[in-house]
Amino acid sequence: LAYSNEFKNSPVFILQKMEDFQIEEFLAKNCPKEGIRALIISEIKRNIRLGKIVRVPLLLKMLINVVLSNKGIIPVNKVQIIKKFIQNLYERENKKMTADVDIRTIHRLLCFIAFKTREVNGANVGWKSEDVEAILEDRIEKSRFKVSVYEFLDFSIDLNILVKDGEKYSFIHELYQEYYASEEIYRINATLNGGNPATQTLG
Repeated sequence: LAYSNEFKNSPVFILQKMEDFQIEEFLAKNCPKEGIRALIISEIKRNIRLGKIVRVPLLLKMLINVVLSNKGIIPVNKVQIIKKFIQNLYERENKKMTADVDIRTIHRLLCFIAFKTREVNGANVGWKSEDVEAILEDRIEKSRFKVSVYEFLDFSIDLNILVKDGEKYSFIHELYQEYYASEEIYRINATLNGGNPATQTLG
C-alpha cells in the first residue's frame, strides 16, 4: 500500500505554540488559496477560542484542509476540526485503497487502541509491538472484524495516524490519541446506558 503523507512538508511534531507571525507564515506556505487564507486569518482574529486552538501546527494544518474541502465553512471547535479532518482523510484514502479494508473497522480499532494506550500509559508513549499486536488480535477475534492485526497496523501507519519507532507503536500526535480515546469512552458509556453509538463519527 502506498499513501501520500498529508504532513510530509509540515512541522507536525513541533509542540510549541506559534506566534501570530508564525501562523501567517504557516498559512502562506500551506494554504494555496489566498481567499481561504484571508478567511482563516479573519476568523482567528475574530474568534479568540479558535485563535488559541490553531497555534498548534497540526491543528492549523487540519483546519486548512477542512476549510479548503468544506467550501470555506470553519468548524466551531477543536473536536469538530479533528473529526472533519479525519473524515476527509478516510474518504481520500478510501478512493486509493487496493486492499479490501473496511474503514469503519479501522476506525473502531483506532478508537480501541487509543483508549487502551491511555488507560495503560496515561499518555502517548511508545507501546511494545508484541503487546499492541496481542491486544489487537484479541479484540479482532472477539469482534469478528475482517482484518488482520498487520493489515490494520500497516494501514494506520500509511494513514499517518500511527507510527512505529523501532519495536514500539504510538500515535503520530497526542491529539489523535485523545480524539480516538474520547470516542471509545463515549461508545462504552453509551453501550452501558443502552444506546447504540456505532459509527457515529462516520455517519
